[in-house]
Amino acid sequence: MTPEAKVKKMIRDLAKSFRPYIFDTPQVMSAITRRGTPDILWCLGGLFIGIEVKADAKSRFSKLQVEKLQAIHDAGGVAVGVHAGNFEDFERCVSEFVNHIRTSMAILGVHEDVPIRNKYCHFFDFEESLTKWKKK
Repeated sequence: MTPEAKVKKMIRDLAKSFRPYIFDTPQVMSAITRRGTPDILWCLGGLFIGIEVKADAKSRFSKLQVEKLQAIHDAGGVAVGVHAGNFEDFERCVSEFVNHIRTSMAILGVHEDVPIRNKYCHFFDFEESLTKWKKK
């Protein structure tokens, strides 16, 4: 396993440990994948995160990777580069963010087994759409 693949596995394991707060999808390089797209995409508590994985701190981002990470940042998401040397800091930040979500839910009296709905997306009823889709 390459050093970069080891870091990707650590990130995937981290995401699994914090489900349901993290939805993750690794990018598989293919003919239809847009070049420069971060290696891993997360939705963490409603926050979009693009994660570019590198083997070590000496590895450099390509021009396209920098452009994509900047676009994610400009759109209000988080763009981050993770390598073996900064993984512990990344893990700590993610853990603190998830703990913040859990604390906020407890203060609001929302239990972890209750789905959280985005109050700004009330026009879209996921369960209703899913029911209609299953009927087709």
